[in-house]
Amino acid sequence: MTTIVLYCSRETYLQQIFAQLEILDCYADEVNLLTVVDGDQDLYVKVRNFTQSSKFNERLTIHFDDNSGPTERSISTRRRRIAMLHEFTKEHLPDGYVLGLEDDTLFPINTLKKLQQAYLENPYIGFVQGVQVGRWGTPYIGAFVVDDIYNPKKINSLLPKTGMQPIDAGGFYCYMTKSQHFKEHDYENFDGVLGPDVNFGIALRQQGFQNYIDWSLQTDHLTEKGTINAKNVDLITLEYTKGKKWRRNDQ
Repeated sequence: MTTIVLYCSRETYLQQIFAQLEILDCYADEVNLLTVVDGDQDLYVKVRNFTQSSKFNERLTIHFDDNSGPTERSISTRRRRIAMLHEFTKEHLPDGYVLGLEDDTLFPINTLKKLQQAYLENPYIGFVQGVQVGRWGTPYIGAFVVDDIYNPKKINSLLPKTGMQPIDAGGFYCYMTKSQHFKEHDYENFDGVLGPDVNFGIALRQQGFQNYIDWSLQTDHLTEKGTINAKNVDLITLEYTKGKKWRRNDQ
């Protein structure tokens, strides 16, 4: 059984995302939908209604409410909140697989089948993901390799290739992992520069699993200024190095 975990923190794109879920190519009676709301009661009700009206087997909406509100906008505070949301999600996950999605990511309708096929071909995958361009003013792909998985001192983002490519770390925007991996990871133990998603990938690699990106699985990142993807922006690469702490080399 696969559980789609969709994180929702704004109303803006809900109709688009849930419409895409309805046409997702899958056997709906073999897929659950868990929506996690990071917002006020009004947003919770809207997401719950969309969720309950969806085609999936088991449908549940949970409301993350720690009274701090979802309006924090700095990268570091958002990363801390992402970690908290993932910890909150753990107890609601059944066994099987997780398809993790975010509410500003428009995904192809064959997403689930592509990611499932990757697991059929390689059962020792830690996670496998699609392709997304970051929206924090820096057009890079959220897929990374490190110099030494057990003692990383340098990490680099990648530019698009073809097919399936091994990676060490990636993002939480459109990926599949086993529920066991999701529930066993400590999301709140992460470096503030790299984020909980990068830490998740490195932790899996250190356990002997291999992570992948499927370059054929292109997603659209929805933003207030329009949709961005790997084909409509001029991509750059990022490099981070570690001295006493991690730093991005172009800053």
